Amino acid sequence: MRGLPYLFLALLLSAAVLPLPAGCMAQGRKTAPPGSAQGVLTATLRHHVQVHIPGHSLPSFDGLLAITASPTGNPARIRAVGLGGMGLTLFDLTVTPAAFHTALLHPALRRIPSLDAHIAHCIQGIWFAALPEALAPRAGNEAQEGRGVSLTRIPDGQGGQDIRAAAPDGSWVARFADTRPQPETILFENMRPPYLVQIRLLISAESGKHRP
Repeated sequence: MRGLPYLFLALLLSAAVLPLPAGCMAQGRKTAPPGSAQGVLTATLRHHVQVHIPGHSLPSFDGLLAITASPTGNPARIRAVGLGGMGLTLFDLTVTPAAFHTALLHPALRRIPSLDAHIAHCIQGIWFAALPEALAPRAGNEAQEGRGVSLTRIPDGQGGQDIRAAAPDGSWVARFADTRPQPETILFENMRPPYLVQIRLLISAESGKHRP
């Protein structure tokens, strides 16, 4: 948001964000904090995020992700913190493949229905579904089934990949400019309702410390 008051973001989003069909929302709802399981904190990331909704112009913001991996090496838990201008914390979520927990949502943003579910849906789609699929050692243009979602992997011929997801009640596509554990740029496009999230990596700090 970089210098813009948080209220500007709240007013724009409250006018622009549409309710998602149940299947397009994040997996799980309000739960106990999914942070009790042990794991390894493998990466701390800072991204610059821009959301595009047809007919609306939204200010950008920075997002921090702390990714905890399972023993298999795949992401198991992600803490996501949104940062607005003047040091404001917009949200603080913990997300797993099957649930999410909202530790903080700024009061100005609580008027937006299911905003935390929108955020968790995007994180689940990118880091728990699309990115592991993009990094898997398989040939392109293969469809994989999992958790009721069909994922189709399509290389773009320039080192990047599209991961297309289709489910009975919704679909989305994640585009990676490069295929590596932490891509430089990510596009997440939701089909219903239509919106686009542009994510640009600013800082990536790898870690191997165990997290309780």
